[in-house]
Amino acid sequence: MEREDLLEKIYQSAYKNEGKHGNCSQSLLAAINEHLGLIDDRLFKASHGLTGGIAVTTEGTCGALAAGIMLIGTKLGRNKENYYNATPGSFNQYKPSKRLLKRFKDEYGTCICNEVHKKIFGRRYDLWDEKEFKDFEKAGAHTTKCPEVVANTARWTIEILLEEFGEEIQKPNMSNKLIKVKPGHTRKTLNCSDSLMMCEIHMDRGVVVEKHSHHSEQIGYVVRGKALMIVDGKSKIYEEGQGYFVPSQSEHSVEGIEDTITIDVFYPPMAEFK
Repeated sequence: MEREDLLEKIYQSAYKNEGKHGNCSQSLLAAINEHLGLIDDRLFKASHGLTGGIAVTTEGTCGALAAGIMLIGTKLGRNKENYYNATPGSFNQYKPSKRLLKRFKDEYGTCICNEVHKKIFGRRYDLWDEKEFKDFEKAGAHTTKCPEVVANTARWTIEILLEEFGEEIQKPNMSNKLIKVKPGHTRKTLNCSDSLMMCEIHMDRGVVVEKHSHHSEQIGYVVRGKALMIVDGKSKIYEEGQGYFVPSQSEHSVEGIEDTITIDVFYPPMAEFK
């Protein structure tokens, strides 16, 4: 899909979602997911309380902006392994989020929800007050005003990700490309839905994937070779034709005893693999 066509489709989807379903943070993520498939259910659920300047108080950052920054973080942020190994985050990793914040403030003069309301409605609203909420809706909250803010922010978010990744920002089941994880270790996403992700993983003999954990359950099958897996302190060698299971949040490591290819399925999808 051409760049401008993609951006316009995301804009229109975000506008429609906010008007129909509300929740500015989730409306932004849903629109992007409809066209690029970058959002897993945990990220989508985690964004719920960001709406309306955090819990519909209007006192915090615009929910759409916060969700856009969350999404950028899933692609460029420091992962848990580097966090716990005390690997400093580069300031370069913050630059895309800073660009989104600047673009938002250039348009609305602020990132605070009730100040955005003052700009686009001419006043602030207490959305927990029943009468004020009705006035908010009558003023076009979910017909034109908030849908436009969400749609603009969704477009700016993807513009920034396109600047960083180009055409690689696409549904993983459309890419099917080998990605180099590190020397001797590559990964290819074979297919992905909202619930499941299937990957093909190649490891050369002697390559070690250090101890780590993730929320997703993982089930795999050794297509070729032999690998040593240590899961929650228990070690076992898996050979061609054997399968294995890694529970959610279990600490595990892998070492290629021989050149090895595995097929791994993750539930839910690994957001960092997208």
